[in-house]
Amino acid sequence: MYHSMQPEWPCLSIDVMPDMLGASRTAFPLCVYLVAGTQADKGDQNQLQLIKVADMHRTQQDDDDVALHGDEVDDDPVVEVQRIPYRGGINRVRVMPQAPHVVASMADTRMVHLIDVRPRLAALDAGDSESTGVLGSARAAAVARGTKSADVPVASFAGHRSEGFALDWSKKVRGRLATGDCEG
Repeated sequence: MYHSMQPEWPCLSIDVMPDMLGASRTAFPLCVYLVAGTQADKGDQNQLQLIKVADMHRTQQDDDDVALHGDEVDDDPVVEVQRIPYRGGINRVRVMPQAPHVVASMADTRMVHLIDVRPRLAALDAGDSESTGVLGSARAAAVARGTKSADVPVASFAGHRSEGFALDWSKKVRGRLATGDCEG
């Protein structure tokens, strides 16, 4: 299958969020959760975006596909987004492997933030998100206002001398994060 999406702003970094739907899924339709950081033209327009792409179907068909899957072949996926306002362009995002609700981000402001995105993931799963068909809806704006207090980072680090692009979690030690800036 092949699906493409066009983001509102460029994203330098996207990470896949592990979910509880099973690791070895092969039956269509499929679903994936992503986290992305934007590079907007103004620093105060940036966002950390949680994206749910659901109802992904086969995108190429032959006679066997039509017989097995019927009209589900080539259907468009459903894209839902939770947007967390963010100061500065986001250079990197990474999901903690041992706790996928914890997202680390590094910005061009030299800041590293850890954000607990559980309230936003719950909103995605409840269907309280912007979808590609209703971007900017009043309901989505109300959801964003209602979860704003949860968007405050649980931890931040301001010790870098310049912006950076190096950010990754240890796969062996829970909670260990390595970061690096452009000055070493």
